[in-house]
Amino acid sequence: MATLPAQNTNKVDQLVTEAFFGGYFRYEPQFPKIFKVIPPKQFNAKFSIWAGIGGPTATTTAGTYTGHDITEVGSISVSQQAYKDEISIPKGYAVFEHFGEIAESLVQLGLNYQVERDDVHARIFKNAFISTGGHGITIGGTATPLVSDTNRIGNTGLTFDNELATALSTTQYGAAYQIFTRMVTHDNKSRPMMPALLVHTPNLHETVFQLLRSPGDPTTANRAENAWQGHVSSLEWPILQVNNGGCDDTANDTLAELQDNWFLLADKMLTRFYSMESIAPKMTIIPSSEATGARLYQFDMQIAAVAADWIGVVGSSGTA
Repeated sequence: MATLPAQNTNKVDQLVTEAFFGGYFRYEPQFPKIFKVIPPKQFNAKFSIWAGIGGPTATTTAGTYTGHDITEVGSISVSQQAYKDEISIPKGYAVFEHFGEIAESLVQLGLNYQVERDDVHARIFKNAFISTGGHGITIGGTATPLVSDTNRIGNTGLTFDNELATALSTTQYGAAYQIFTRMVTHDNKSRPMMPALLVHTPNLHETVFQLLRSPGDPTTANRAENAWQGHVSSLEWPILQVNNGGCDDTANDTLAELQDNWFLLADKMLTRFYSMESIAPKMTIIPSSEATGARLYQFDMQIAAVAADWIGVVGSSGTA
């Protein structure tokens, strides 16, 4: 009696691995250029906002030291999102290596995992103008969006406006820069900052090129020099204008609305954007599943992103 040839499970495992991670590495995430990647210590994390640091306090050589009462004035909590998928490879495919169609699906799955990693972080900016649905930052007992004209300054009762509800232009870029020169701490102490990165959508590619790279003034037809050339770096983030789900801002969730969003950020060391990933995308082979006539592959990821303060951020939805 004829029998089927023994399946080469090692080769199938190799093909599955190559297909999934081949797709995974075909997409380059942009979030590491903005977010500090930190090792998560627990599934749920809380980030505090502090005031009372004050200083430096001038005194004489023999003067006494000035104490500071550091106080928590706000916080934001975040939980990691778990992702779990599995694909079953029938024995027929393993035996005869009819693998093309499954390989294509695995490439797409790997690509989707990497895109989702990027989008988890991009949603911070897609939801930057709302404080509902778990978004925003709670300071002084009041939740406000990451970008708002009424951001709380600690417990001082004062507010700070880091929102420009206008389209990107040389004039509005200059206005955003001026906001940076007026930045304050949560003690309402002046902290002038320099912007470092302009984050934008592909729709603003030409505008950003003219603003930051053109040697000539983009607002005139004469030979005037462009005062903003090379002022900051820019990051064009394609997924920023796509709603893949998770965009809860109903007034700013379509392509036509998202494509005009832009954000001016301080250096990454001065902003409080954090990325936590306790489980990087991984694949697990379940050999015991062959008893049911198939070989099972499971894919996991566990990740979260958070913006823990508005200081060092200016943004615009591009519309009034």
